[in-house]
Amino acid sequence: MRNALWIDKKMPSDEQMEEIEQLGYGLLIDKNCLKECGQASINTEEQLDKYFDKLNETMLKHQAEAVFGGFNNAIFGGMYQRRKQDGVPVYASWNTLQWKGGVKPIYWHRKFVQVGEI
Repeated sequence: MRNALWIDKKMPSDEQMEEIEQLGYGLLIDKNCLKECGQASINTEEQLDKYFDKLNETMLKHQAEAVFGGFNNAIFGGMYQRRKQDGVPVYASWNTLQWKGGVKPIYWHRKFVQVGEI
């Protein structure tokens, strides 16, 4: 099974873990990278560079062949600027909004979609 990193503000659900395994990946959760990247607030180019430096360092450390999680627009833009031919695929969670009669809406994980490469 190939290694993949998880980058998000929250931990993956059982359903997400199962889907990742079905795609042929074993998920790695690096707590340092999760703290620095998964919970990052990116407001400057310098912060974006730091994000990708940490992500690339962690990918090399774990020999990750994919990245899964949730990403904001700054990160999508950074992926596009840093894209590589034959790079590591990045998958984002496609979430849909669900309303449950009178309670706060929740996001439901539909599936992962490849959004780029780094």
